[in-house]
Amino acid sequence: MEAFQLFRLIGTTEIKRVLCSQVEGYDIVYWEDIEYIFPGVKIQPYCIKHYPGVVLDVAPSITGGGDSIEFLMSTPSLSLTDDGRTGASTSTLISPSPTESVADDLQVVPSPIGASDDAFGDDTSIISSFGTPLQDLQGGDNAVSRTTLSFKQVAMLARRKELESKIEQRLVSPFSPEVQTQIQSPNGYNSMVQEIKEVIKEKSEQLMGCLQKLEVSTTKNKELMTQMIEMQEALDTKQDEMKQLQIQALSQLALLQKQ
Repeated sequence: MEAFQLFRLIGTTEIKRVLCSQVEGYDIVYWEDIEYIFPGVKIQPYCIKHYPGVVLDVAPSITGGGDSIEFLMSTPSLSLTDDGRTGASTSTLISPSPTESVADDLQVVPSPIGASDDAFGDDTSIISSFGTPLQDLQGGDNAVSRTTLSFKQVAMLARRKELESKIEQRLVSPFSPEVQTQIQSPNGYNSMVQEIKEVIKEKSEQLMGCLQKLEVSTTKNKELMTQMIEMQEALDTKQDEMKQLQIQALSQLALLQKQ
């Protein structure tokens, strides 16, 4: 079932939906999809986690390095309340670029659609600046310390893996289920390629044998055709001789009748 993240430009009441993508079984939202809904913006990081039942406010911010207007987005950071339930306590602003100075930052806490504190779920922490996409999406206090990859590197790896998976699925889908299983196995692809090469070699040898037989048959047919032409020419010659003999016989018969 397709999942959508809800967004709302601050200062407006219109809520827009952005289709989520799946990576490692988790729903995430790519910035390029957000930028498609809010044209003319260039936002980092590359993707964020899906917040079901939450409206994320997109806030405009004027960068200090020029006159261009970009967008920031505030996301929830959860903490445990006194009764042990998960609730939204603060908001974390994601900057378009960590190196740019922001002249006017607007932080807005996302608005849950439902009134229940459980609207955010058990874990809606934002994808951190470190760690793999799967680790970030699973959350946890030690997710940041597992690796030192930059967020952009992690997001690009996740995106590339997703694209490779889609391409592989497109290549595999036309085949039967048995062939798909064989291709997707660890050594299935190499073994299948080897089998195909062997079949091609066998068929090529059979084809060469057939071509040789055809060439021999063609040669024999040419010889037979030559013999038939020679026999036809000889027959024509004999027929001409027969005609001459008939003419001579008729001439002699006419002379005998006159006598």
